[in-house]
Amino acid sequence: MTSQTALAQLLGPLDAERSELVARVVEGLDAPSLQWLSGFAAGVAFERAQGGRSAAVALPAPASRTESQARLAVIYGSQTGNG
Repeated sequence: MTSQTALAQLLGPLDAERSELVARVVEGLDAPSLQWLSGFAAGVAFERAQGGRSAAVALPAPASRTESQARLAVIYGSQTGNG
């Protein structure tokens, strides 16, 4: 029995084919990749639990990057001078 097969048996509600597929996907992934995959799956689950309502929300287009010549001055002060 391979480690992939052993892992696939632990994947509770999934059928054998999907369990094997998930086992192949996660095989060899490092911790940050597995955490990202976990968050992705949680997002998909949330989306489906909402009935896909948030899918109708259009994402804004990324702003184009243009170099600005404007300058910004940040001025800070406090009443007591201790802030």
